[in-house]
Amino acid sequence: MRIALLAGILALAAFLPMERVAAKGSPDRIVIVGPDWFGEIEVTDPEALQALGPSVFEEFDSPAESMDSLQRGYLLTRGFIHDDVFHPWDRVIYFADPSGGRGLVYYLEIVDGFGPNDGKWYYVSEQGESAIQEIFREHGVHPPGISQAEASATSPGLLIGVGLVLFSVGSISGFLFGRRRRQSDHNPG
Repeated sequence: MRIALLAGILALAAFLPMERVAAKGSPDRIVIVGPDWFGEIEVTDPEALQALGPSVFEEFDSPAESMDSLQRGYLLTRGFIHDDVFHPWDRVIYFADPSGGRGLVYYLEIVDGFGPNDGKWYYVSEQGESAIQEIFREHGVHPPGISQAEASATSPGLLIGVGLVLFSVGSISGFLFGRRRRQSDHNPG
């Protein structure tokens, strides 16, 4: 009986991250890491967060053919903030269209979970494309686009690795800063 109860709880827990994404709506923060710069762009503008949020940025009803040959993209990590700490819930990779049209999104993963969109390609919505291009203009970023001629030696694996390292350092720093701040609030003097 205990094994059945434990199995039921574990099965329910496996779906919690996916439910959190669907129920949350717009993220509180999005971190963008690109192949042609070091550092990150932090998105906190409510309109941009809405346009780049799950089910708005990528058109789940418009799947695209696999584009595994693409080599340069922009990693977007979307999540929420709790106790001044950023908690990612999903990651996608955006690839610009060199002709100025809508780009493509590779849905990388739901963080600490899985979902039906993991590992699939989708077209970017017009609203999402407009929002991300505006963010790129504001930060002086010039996406290389979806073109084999534009492709470089930077692979998605390297981009993801660099992005995850930068994100991890930032998350750990935020956690430690928040923890130290909470401890100093409880122990003044």
